[in-house]
Amino acid sequence: MKVVFVLAALCLVGLVAGESALLLAGKSVQNNVLAENQDLIVKYIIFNKGTSAATDVTLEDSNFLPAEYFQITGSTKATWASIPAGGNVTHAIVVKPLFTNYFNFSSALVTYTNEDGQQETLTSAPGVMGIISEANFYREFHHQYFEWAFFLLLLFVPIGFPYFQYAASAAGHSKSQ
Repeated sequence: MKVVFVLAALCLVGLVAGESALLLAGKSVQNNVLAENQDLIVKYIIFNKGTSAATDVTLEDSNFLPAEYFQITGSTKATWASIPAGGNVTHAIVVKPLFTNYFNFSSALVTYTNEDGQQETLTSAPGVMGIISEANFYREFHHQYFEWAFFLLLLFVPIGFPYFQYAASAAGHSKSQ
């Protein structure tokens, strides 16, 4: 009998909790490679799983300090008047890391108001990611046209020089006959 009572109480709590807005938030880094002085895109997605609208929604991310990141576009603080039930919003920022280091991309804070009052939730945290130096980034991921042109020029010596020697020798033999 106690089990039935506990189960009924949990169902009742679930029904009452389902009547208000419930926000789920995610944060993700869109880049595959993070490099110094290269654009880094961070995307936030907020989804309202509840049955009513969430109002006065604020997203605030305090991870990107001006001494460590140069902000290109977007803002680390965003607000929405409301997010309807079953609706979602996205927000993105673009920053440039100023240093090479490992960086902990921790959660951002989302605050909102529902029938129960002011609520807070955290986004997911992408975790620790390494930021490589700009020189290593260019070395590994950019086209190296100068190096290829120099390689082709050097390739001319062992292939082109014997060919021209052969062509001159063949031309000399054909003229003498």
